[in-house]
Amino acid sequence: SLTDEYFRMIEAVEYTRKMDDGAHPQEWVNADLVILGVSRCGKTPLSIYLGQRGYKVANLPLIPGCPVPRELYDIDQTRIVGLIIDPNVLATIRRNRVNIMGVSRAQAIDYAEVKKINSELDWARKLYNSNPEWPVIDVTLRGIEETAARILKMLNDRR
Repeated sequence: SLTDEYFRMIEAVEYTRKMDDGAHPQEWVNADLVILGVSRCGKTPLSIYLGQRGYKVANLPLIPGCPVPRELYDIDQTRIVGLIIDPNVLATIRRNRVNIMGVSRAQAIDYAEVKKINSELDWARKLYNSNPEWPVIDVTLRGIEETAARILKMLNDRR
């Protein structure tokens, strides 16, 4: 049946879809959660999963040398979560993605090289460390459901 809860879920899914990949930071103030992490660490699938459970989620890819939008600091900092992942696992994920996308080997080496990934993860950790109110979750070999449950528990504990 078409309940208020159903319409809240639809609104959350639409919001989450619209806020994918760092889009519309001026609207993050309406997010229940903002997820940060380097490329291919699972931000989008996690966001969609949480959106389908009625949470408005934005996510932002962290790219070394690319400053985060100032709007990130204008929202409730207790609603921000950082993701981290093992560099070797991430390299495998990225190599698989590159193979699927048909990217040239030269481009793929930079994107999926462990040395480059370590540099990206170090940059992300520095950002996280400079914002200690942001919890950081290691998503290495964890399912979306498990990560989502941990995030929701942290959010509820903070309330």
